[in-house]
Amino acid sequence: MFNKLFKKKNDIIICCPVNGKIVDISQVPDSVFSDKMMGEGIAVIPEDNIICSPINGYVAQIFKTKHAILLKSSDDLEIIIHIGLETVNLNGEGFEVLINEGEDVTIGKELIKVDFEFMKNKGINTITPVVIINHADRNIIKYLGDKKAGAEIMKISQ
Repeated sequence: MFNKLFKKKNDIIICCPVNGKIVDISQVPDSVFSDKMMGEGIAVIPEDNIICSPINGYVAQIFKTKHAILLKSSDDLEIIIHIGLETVNLNGEGFEVLINEGEDVTIGKELIKVDFEFMKNKGINTITPVVIINHADRNIIKYLGDKKAGAEIMKISQ
């Protein structure tokens, strides 16, 4: 009985959605992210153009402008991947959505193809925040530095 009461819940692993350099969310040059108004997380300075699922779960929402996607894990964790800064103003240009809302995803499943060169030519910062929206009362360990898509970037304890 006591084992059930004090048993540690499983850690939740968040993986890298794209090859690149992982930095702390506080390094994002947009206060909505750096001040953690949306939640806790990391950001990726992307080196490839395919954004993949960092979790096992499903696609809860694809923003109409295709610049962001909300995923929900099987552990009810909500994660938003916001591709670049001020990319909502592109109205979907430079993004090709590869999945559908409601679709189940596994770690590494391709979600969105992005034309980062197009964005860079427009002077848009391509840094891509990965934010845990419902992180209250959770301990988050972040793994920063150069990472490949699918590598562990955060571990969340409940």
